[in-house]
Amino acid sequence: MYANYVSAIDNFEGRGVRTVGGETSTAGLFCTYPQPFLNKAGQMFSEALGSAVLMAGILAVTDRGNIGGVVALPIAVGLLVFAIGLCFGWETGYAINMARDFMPRLASYMLGYGSAVWSAGNYYFLVPIVSPFLGTLLGAFVYDLLIFDGESPVNTPYMGMAGLFSREPKKAKADIEAAPTQFSSPAPGKISPPVLPNKVPSSAGSSKDEGTLGHLSDQPSPDMEVQTPETMWSGATFSAHPPHAHLR
Repeated sequence: MYANYVSAIDNFEGRGVRTVGGETSTAGLFCTYPQPFLNKAGQMFSEALGSAVLMAGILAVTDRGNIGGVVALPIAVGLLVFAIGLCFGWETGYAINMARDFMPRLASYMLGYGSAVWSAGNYYFLVPIVSPFLGTLLGAFVYDLLIFDGESPVNTPYMGMAGLFSREPKKAKADIEAAPTQFSSPAPGKISPPVLPNKVPSSAGSSKDEGTLGHLSDQPSPDMEVQTPETMWSGATFSAHPPHAHLR
C-alpha cells in the first residue's frame, strides 16, 4: 500500500518529508493519534469505551438466545465497527484493537517517520495496547450481567468467586477418588481360586474333603442327574457338530 501511495505522499508532504502531527502530517494514514486537547485519562476512557461497545455488540450478535443471532455475522460486525467509528472515532481514531494500531505504527517507524510515532500524544501508543483489554472485559461483564442468561461466572453465586474459596469441589473430588470402582479388576498375581464346596459327593455316597480331588469317582452318584449331549443341547438353534466338522 505504501508503495502505491508514496508518490501521493511526496506530493502532499514533500519529497522525502515524513512528519507526525501538524496539518500536513501523513502519519495518521498508518495508525491512530489522539486529538491534542485529550489528556491521558481521556485517551484511555475513549478507547476502553469503544472496545466495550465492540465486545458487547459481538456477544449480542453471536448469542443464539437472541432473535436473529448468528445471522449475517460478518455484515453485523462490520456495521458495528462502522458505528463505533462514527460515534467514538474523532477523539482517538478508535484503534479498539492493539493489532490494528501497533503493527502499522511499527511499519511507519521503519518507513521514515522517526521516533515521533512513539512519543506523539504523550506516548499514546501505549493506550491501544492496554485500554482494549480493559474495555472488552467491561463489555463482556455488562452484557452477561444485564442480558445473557446462560452459563457464565456472572450468573453464579458471588459471580463465580465462591468456587475459588469453596472446599466443596475439592472434597467431592477426593470422595470420588477414594470410592472403589464398581467393576474393578484384581491386581496381577492376586486372583483368588474358585471356591468349591467343603464336601463333595463320591461314588460311595460319602463326603470327602475339597482338597482331596483325587478321591472323586468318575461315576456319578445315583442322586445326580446325568447330562447327555442330547439333553444339554436340546432346543438349541445351532448345530451340535464341531465348527470344523465340514472341513476335509
